[in-house]
Amino acid sequence: MAIISGMKGLLATGCGLLLLVSAAAAQEAGGVNADALAAVVPPDILAELKVVEEDGRRLVEASLGQVLRMALERNQALEAIRMEEQLAESRLTAARSTNHPTLTNSLSHTRSLSASASSSGDYLSLYGSNATTLNSTYSKKLSSGVTMGLSYTETRLRSQSGSIPAEGEDPVLGPAGDWWDTSALKGSVNIPLGKGLGSAINDLSASRSEVGLSATRVQVGSQIQALLARIASTYWDLVGLIEVRRIQADAVKLSETLLADNQARLATGVLSPMDVQVTRTQLARDRQRLLSVRLDVLRIEDQVRALLGLEALSEYGLKPRDVPEARRLDYDQKALLGKALASDPDVLGLQSALELNNLDMVESRNNDRTDLDLDLYYTFYGYSSDPLGGVSQFSQTKTDGYGVTLTWTVPLFDHSIRESMNQRSLERQQLELQLSSLRSDLTVRLQSLLGRINLAEKEVETARITVSLVEEQLQNEIERFRLGQSTSFRVSQAQQDAAQARVDEILARVRFEKNYLELLVLTGTLLPEFNL
Repeated sequence: MAIISGMKGLLATGCGLLLLVSAAAAQEAGGVNADALAAVVPPDILAELKVVEEDGRRLVEASLGQVLRMALERNQALEAIRMEEQLAESRLTAARSTNHPTLTNSLSHTRSLSASASSSGDYLSLYGSNATTLNSTYSKKLSSGVTMGLSYTETRLRSQSGSIPAEGEDPVLGPAGDWWDTSALKGSVNIPLGKGLGSAINDLSASRSEVGLSATRVQVGSQIQALLARIASTYWDLVGLIEVRRIQADAVKLSETLLADNQARLATGVLSPMDVQVTRTQLARDRQRLLSVRLDVLRIEDQVRALLGLEALSEYGLKPRDVPEARRLDYDQKALLGKALASDPDVLGLQSALELNNLDMVESRNNDRTDLDLDLYYTFYGYSSDPLGGVSQFSQTKTDGYGVTLTWTVPLFDHSIRESMNQRSLERQQLELQLSSLRSDLTVRLQSLLGRINLAEKEVETARITVSLVEEQLQNEIERFRLGQSTSFRVSQAQQDAAQARVDEILARVRFEKNYLELLVLTGTLLPEFNL
């Protein structure tokens, strides 16, 4: 049962072996047609895959790097993750377009009548007008906060005068005058001398969106790396399970050989039926364990097909190309810590929060400044009886108009802005403490992980020595049994010990690969490791 429990530990809850089944179908004559396959498998990866036959089954052989490359190309979860970055880029584009120029146009017609005291003996004097006005205004706000405007106004006007002779009598209107035009070209500038001055405050929305885009890219990269790490972990689980299946197949062959040998010796009267029964029982146990492992492999393959919607291709199996091997590696802890700090999503997230805090502080300081605005304008006027004829008189400065206005607003007894600045300061201190704590935790995590990797290396070496010893002991026990110096029970026990030692060695190598995989994730080097 120890072997079975070890094998159960290799089963992964998720699955990341992507599109291997469909690749197998492409390589097999008479399978899925090439056009359908080309739509789901990148051609460069398809050319590297290989279909083999083992135990009467067709298997697709692929390396971990190929699997991860297919994940980047085809996995829908990764596509959904990448869309977050596209959304952040869209938000940044929208934020940068807030200071776009505007052109406002209007066309109006008015009829007005005003009355005043008459100096000619009438009750009231009347003055009326009909005017059609066309106005077009261009406005642009700069990153500095300065707003510039240029406005052109063309008015077509005709006046009419009259009077009211006495109170209660009907108005008497004279003939309408000729039409005449008024043209005006006005340039204006609004300069914030206090609050709202400078690109640092006027580009806050874009700056926040830039920080948000950077943070989103970090999170997207982290999620992609985490998903690929889960796929790689599942890959190594399957590798270990297949290795255990091979060990159990070897154990079955050995038990069959021992049973045949014992049956021959029983026929010659050298061995008792009890010893043959012990060997037969061992063979049954080995076959049962082999069947259990095969079912576990099929279960993982079914999970792959279910997740990919390829249940119809159940005749194809999976064969990982890579083999877990412990490697003696020299680790520069200082360099690895630098990579971990530069790639850890939590550290980068806190750094983004600090950048946003700086922007919030800029906004709070701006709100604390006096609202002081300087408005300037200059207007060219022209008059003519012809439409647009007044433009020719813009050069006559005697009719020009101009103005200067200085406006300032002083908030009284407003403590909210100061409190807001204090909040931003406290938030920054909090973020800096969290960042310092996270860096310490990351250092401890790296040290612990390197320690586990070092122990995993030693565990693999010890497991290899143990395998060599128990296999030698098994051969010795078999020879002693053939010489009549041992029993079938002791041979069976030695056989179980040898199988368990080989399983333990496989598990140790898989654990090393998973620890090394965790190191790649921690230092942000998973993608470069596989040239992705």
